[in-house]
Amino acid sequence: MSDISDFQIEQDLAIAWHFQREAVFRSRLKTIWSTVDNYLTVLDAIIVPPQHIRRDMFNKPTAVYFEQSAQFGAYDDKYGYPSLQRIFMAATYEAWRARCGDELDMEYGHFLANPVRITKRGPKSLSEIAEAHQTLCNIAERCGLADDKYGIQASYPAVVIVCDQKISPVGGFELYEDGLISLRKVAEQLPVLVMRTGSPLIEVSLDDLDPHALPLERADAESMNVRRVPLAVAVDFIVSLEARTKDSRVHKYDDKLCHHEVPEGVDPIVRTDPQTWVAALMAAGTKLGSETPRNVREAVQRIEARNSGVSCDFDFEHIEWSYRWKPGYGS
Repeated sequence: MSDISDFQIEQDLAIAWHFQREAVFRSRLKTIWSTVDNYLTVLDAIIVPPQHIRRDMFNKPTAVYFEQSAQFGAYDDKYGYPSLQRIFMAATYEAWRARCGDELDMEYGHFLANPVRITKRGPKSLSEIAEAHQTLCNIAERCGLADDKYGIQASYPAVVIVCDQKISPVGGFELYEDGLISLRKVAEQLPVLVMRTGSPLIEVSLDDLDPHALPLERADAESMNVRRVPLAVAVDFIVSLEARTKDSRVHKYDDKLCHHEVPEGVDPIVRTDPQTWVAALMAAGTKLGSETPRNVREAVQRIEARNSGVSCDFDFEHIEWSYRWKPGYGS
């Protein structure tokens, strides 16, 4: 460790702080997008307020509506298919993550979209989905839960994504040499619908999607402002739309994502900011000597591994969404 400077360790720990928060964020998305109905926004015969308005509808530029044709699981005569495919969420996340790059914002529930599962008794046409979305937005606006951290984004009432096709688990998508599915190729090949809802709050044009448009293949699309495009194109469009229309907010870190370990006897508040967390770990490392905090030891191992050109058990690689998939972005 004598050849490694404190500055190197501090730099590595700062990266670790952000990496660990993203790991928590990814885990939460898994739960939200692939779980039971009491944790989802569900459209049934009667539109009722979502149980988690702040989490589901606030701080997102759009929503994704899953028609019955895009769902799977044990079929029920009353409600239809009950489940969403996790690979859709994984492909969406990786496309969104790659598109955002250093501008990634995962604070206070922000993400590209929230999932809305449509039951067998729910909306049957695109116009009915648009009408239901407006009703949900009106409910959210009236709930009085908005504040300086949470709110309905300007684009949210105006544009939605509709998923009307399942992702085939076998064939159709590029595989790596080891037989794993490329999530990038899933996003590039899976067609979805991007639809204007008719909301008068902001003007949104879908013309930028025209060069990528695929056949609509839906009779109920004739009277709607809608395009069918690959999921990756839809993600890029929504991210660009959000950048043009969202309100500027003072950047704050969401402490609900800060699960970092802190040295014994140190106020847990230090974990809510990278600088205070790194400083606390470095101070504890100096005091404890051989009992250096785990995060500092792992930082040292990462630096030594990089210097030696070898792999490390504690490198910055997130747990994959599934052992059968790979992101497909970057190296």
